[in-house]
Amino acid sequence: MPASESLQQYISALSHSYDELAAAVSSASDRGVKLSKQFTEEVVAAQKEAFKLAGKIAADPDHLLTASTAALTEAAVTGQTRAFAFAQMVYQEAVSGGTEARTFSEGFAKANQATSDAALELGKSWAAFTPTADFWVKGMEASMKAAGLKS
Repeated sequence: MPASESLQQYISALSHSYDELAAAVSSASDRGVKLSKQFTEEVVAAQKEAFKLAGKIAADPDHLLTASTAALTEAAVTGQTRAFAFAQMVYQEAVSGGTEARTFSEGFAKANQATSDAALELGKSWAAFTPTADFWVKGMEASMKAAGLKS
């Protein structure tokens, strides 16, 4: 394979590896933003409910503190429902993250194998022009063999 073609193949494989990494980082960032936004919304909703309950108590403190606890019960149930919904979302995102991590790992391993193969081909093409490059090729093949990668 000509040196320019080998170099182009290596650059292409390296670019693909970086694309895989960038996609994984972007996905993780999106997940973090989604969780952060949901948490912020839950905090704001809880604050509004607390002010609403405080207003009810301030408007008629004797009634709320004696026979009727409906407003307190409603606020507690609403808060608990929101907390469970948020916990469910966090769990679902964690499961999705695990699936994405496995998919990323498999894709990244394939991309790294392709990059290693392209680097080896590039080294072989350079070896045709430079006698000392043969030393580099043999070192690369030994490194790949030691790492358990095919050469």
